[in-house]
Amino acid sequence: MKSRSIILIVTLGLILPLVSGCVFTPDLDCIQRIVATQIEPATMKTQVKLNLGPVALSLARMITGFANVEDEVQDYLSCIKRVELNVQEISGLHAMRSIRWPKDVEHKLKREGWETLVKAKEEDEITFILYKTRKNRILSLYVINLNLDELVLVKVEGRLDTLITRALENHGFVVDLTADFH
Repeated sequence: MKSRSIILIVTLGLILPLVSGCVFTPDLDCIQRIVATQIEPATMKTQVKLNLGPVALSLARMITGFANVEDEVQDYLSCIKRVELNVQEISGLHAMRSIRWPKDVEHKLKREGWETLVKAKEEDEITFILYKTRKNRILSLYVINLNLDELVLVKVEGRLDTLITRALENHGFVVDLTADFH
């Protein structure tokens, strides 16, 4: 079973960038640049930039169908339309206490319709989680995490309310996400 998982991961890692249609994530890059100005003189080095669209995710669903993975993985993947990832390694950042969350990031995302779900600052980490809804459906989730070692930006689009409901139900919870989010 472990060798099948490794083969699946390697195959996806080699094929998906070729069919994703894009390895450039302009929205995430914009946020990255704003954060970079806040943490100067520390520097960033790209570790991962990935944009998986509908074609790549369809291929992933097809491959996981052949790979004998659990049905819930297929079920979860069917709810996701796009995944964008940007991971930056940070050098020279020694303390988080001097960093204030860049208001430019917050204003840019709010102008684009994002709403804050979680905004947390701890001694060595800042996390910002936002979401977009339409007609009481969660359509997008945006996660920004900054610590002394890295900046991680993740944007996921799809039927996320359905995905969250399925995941919770698969773990024994009963949830109704049809309530008003505002």
